Amino acid sequence: MFGQCCFSPGDVVCSLGTGAFININTGNRCCSSHYELYPLIAWKIGNTVTYALEGNSSTAGSLLTWGQEIGLVDKIPEFEELAREVADTQDVYFVPAFSGIEAPKFDPHARGLLIGMNYSTR
Repeated sequence: MFGQCCFSPGDVVCSLGTGAFININTGNRCCSSHYELYPLIAWKIGNTVTYALEGNSSTAGSLLTWGQEIGLVDKIPEFEELAREVADTQDVYFVPAFSGIEAPKFDPHARGLLIGMNYSTR
Protein backbone atom coordinates (compact mmCIF):
# COMPACT_ATOMS: atom_id res chain seq x y z
CA MET A 1 0.00 0.00 0.00
CA PHE A 2 2.76 2.40 0.93
CA GLY A 3 4.50 1.83 -2.40
CA GLN A 4 1.22 2.58 -4.22
CA CYS A 5 0.82 5.92 -2.34
CA CYS A 6 -2.30 4.82 -0.45
CA PHE A 7 -1.53 7.22 2.38
CA SER A 8 -5.04 8.40 3.34
CA PRO A 9 -7.90 6.56 5.05
CA GLY A 10 -10.19 5.18 2.37
CA ASP A 11 -7.42 4.76 -0.20
CA VAL A 12 -7.59 1.32 -1.84
CA VAL A 13 -5.11 -0.79 -3.77
CA CYS A 14 -5.73 -4.02 -5.68
CA SER A 15 -2.71 -6.26 -6.26
CA LEU A 16 -3.04 -8.97 -8.88
CA GLY A 17 -0.97 -12.07 -9.39
CA THR A 18 -1.79 -15.72 -8.88
CA GLY A 19 -4.42 -14.38 -6.48
CA ALA A 20 -5.95 -10.94 -5.97
CA PHE A 21 -5.67 -8.80 -2.86
CA ILE A 22 -7.62 -5.66 -2.01
CA ASN A 23 -6.38 -3.46 0.81
CA ILE A 24 -8.12 -0.40 2.21
CA ASN A 25 -6.33 2.11 4.39
CA THR A 26 -8.24 2.57 7.67
CA GLY A 27 -5.85 5.17 9.07
CA ASN A 28 -5.10 5.11 12.78
CA ARG A 29 -8.07 2.79 13.51
CA CYS A 30 -7.72 -0.97 13.61
CA CYS A 31 -11.19 -1.90 12.34
CA SER A 32 -13.19 -5.07 12.38
CA SER A 33 -15.14 -6.00 9.28
CA HIS A 34 -18.71 -7.23 8.85
CA TYR A 35 -17.39 -9.14 5.82
CA GLU A 36 -14.56 -10.86 7.69
CA LEU A 37 -11.77 -8.96 5.99
CA TYR A 38 -8.42 -9.25 7.73
CA PRO A 39 -7.34 -6.29 9.88
CA LEU A 40 -3.60 -5.69 9.62
CA ILE A 41 -0.86 -3.16 10.16
CA ALA A 42 -0.10 -1.45 6.87
CA TRP A 43 3.02 0.31 8.17
CA LYS A 44 4.54 2.03 11.18
CA ILE A 45 6.60 5.22 11.03
CA GLY A 46 7.99 6.27 14.40
CA ASN A 47 5.13 5.82 16.86
CA THR A 48 2.42 6.24 14.22
CA VAL A 49 0.74 3.03 13.08
CA THR A 50 -1.43 2.92 9.95
CA TYR A 51 -3.94 0.07 9.69
CA ALA A 52 -5.68 -1.61 6.79
CA LEU A 53 -8.30 -4.21 5.98
CA GLU A 54 -7.46 -6.91 3.44
CA GLY A 55 -9.62 -9.20 1.36
CA ASN A 56 -8.27 -11.75 -1.05
CA SER A 57 -9.11 -14.30 -3.67
CA SER A 58 -6.62 -17.12 -4.04
CA THR A 59 -7.60 -17.59 -7.69
CA ALA A 60 -7.11 -14.72 -10.15
CA GLY A 61 -4.21 -14.83 -12.59
CA SER A 62 -3.91 -18.57 -12.09
CA LEU A 63 -7.47 -18.93 -13.42
CA LEU A 64 -6.45 -17.29 -16.70
CA THR A 65 -3.54 -19.68 -17.04
CA TRP A 66 -5.85 -22.64 -16.36
CA GLY A 67 -8.29 -21.42 -19.04
CA GLN A 68 -5.47 -21.22 -21.54
CA GLU A 69 -4.16 -24.67 -20.58
CA ILE A 70 -7.55 -26.32 -21.19
CA GLY A 71 -7.91 -24.60 -24.57
CA LEU A 72 -10.47 -21.85 -23.90
CA VAL A 73 -8.08 -19.37 -25.54
CA ASP A 74 -4.73 -19.47 -27.28
CA LYS A 75 -3.45 -16.31 -25.59
CA ILE A 76 -4.54 -14.89 -22.24
CA PRO A 77 -5.48 -11.41 -23.63
CA GLU A 78 -8.23 -13.16 -25.64
CA PHE A 79 -10.25 -13.46 -22.40
CA GLU A 80 -10.91 -9.73 -22.53
CA GLU A 81 -12.22 -9.99 -26.08
CA LEU A 82 -14.53 -12.85 -25.06
CA ALA A 83 -15.82 -10.94 -22.05
CA ARG A 84 -16.61 -7.87 -24.15
CA GLU A 85 -18.71 -10.01 -26.52
CA VAL A 86 -21.18 -10.90 -23.73
CA ALA A 87 -24.09 -8.46 -23.80
CA ASP A 88 -26.09 -10.32 -21.14
CA THR A 89 -24.94 -13.10 -18.81
CA GLN A 90 -28.55 -14.35 -18.48
CA ASP A 91 -27.79 -15.00 -14.80
CA VAL A 92 -25.07 -17.55 -15.58
CA TYR A 93 -22.25 -17.34 -13.04
CA PHE A 94 -18.82 -18.92 -12.77
CA VAL A 95 -17.35 -19.20 -9.27
CA PRO A 96 -13.59 -19.84 -9.55
CA ALA A 97 -13.17 -21.45 -6.13
CA PHE A 98 -10.33 -23.70 -7.28
CA SER A 99 -8.55 -23.32 -3.93
CA GLY A 100 -11.57 -22.72 -1.72
CA ILE A 101 -13.34 -19.44 -1.02
CA GLU A 102 -11.94 -16.55 0.98
CA ALA A 103 -13.84 -13.61 2.56
CA PRO A 104 -16.60 -13.43 3.41
CA LYS A 105 -17.43 -17.19 3.48
CA PHE A 106 -14.06 -18.80 4.23
CA ASP A 107 -14.30 -22.41 3.10
CA PRO A 108 -11.09 -24.15 2.04
CA HIS A 109 -13.13 -27.11 0.77
CA ALA A 110 -15.32 -25.09 -1.63
CA ARG A 111 -14.77 -25.84 -5.31
CA GLY A 112 -15.44 -24.02 -8.55
CA LEU A 113 -18.83 -24.12 -10.19
CA LEU A 114 -20.78 -22.88 -13.19
CA ILE A 115 -24.44 -22.19 -12.42
CA GLY A 116 -27.55 -20.76 -14.02
CA MET A 117 -27.34 -22.47 -17.42
CA ASN A 118 -30.42 -23.40 -19.42
CA TYR A 119 -31.17 -24.29 -23.06
CA SER A 120 -30.71 -20.69 -24.22
CA THR A 121 -27.21 -20.43 -22.72
CA ARG A 122 -24.58 -19.86 -25.42
